Amino acid sequence: MNTALPRLAAATLAVLAFVPAAEAAGTRHHAIGMDMVRLIDNGQFEPDDGTLNLFYQGYLTQQSAWTVGYAWGERSQIPEFTYKIYNQAYQAGTFWQVGITSVDVEDTQYDNDLAVLGAFGFERMPADNLVVSGSVKALVGIDHPDTGEKDIVFLPSLSLMFAF
Repeated sequence: MNTALPRLAAATLAVLAFVPAAEAAGTRHHAIGMDMVRLIDNGQFEPDDGTLNLFYQGYLTQQSAWTVGYAWGERSQIPEFTYKIYNQAYQAGTFWQVGITSVDVEDTQYDNDLAVLGAFGFERMPADNLVVSGSVKALVGIDHPDTGEKDIVFLPSLSLMFAF
């Protein structure tokens, strides 16, 4: 994977996070983000480099949202679509997430494996346009990298989002 692209994307998100909002502080209905763990964790499907993971999150109600994301590296492609349910409020507190994903990694047993994705996490907006989110994701339905069985694969996530 080209190492300049993740660095450029991370720098862009960092700058955008501090751009003043066009309206008064309050709920931001859209967010674009990046999972920072996937950039550095070689254990998440890319043994040589991390994967770049960009996603969009859209507001549905005060306690729900939807996301669409795409992670890729030199050998992997992982699209995902999820639904989030917040326990407190949108972008403010703990959440549950459920969706589907497809995992395709060259030269491995991951060959467009379709999986159900579940997650539990926490999201907070520390600045006007910045959202920080962390979760533990569980993928069910893909072959586990160590056992080869259809076991649950757990993945950590730490994301930065630009909300607008």
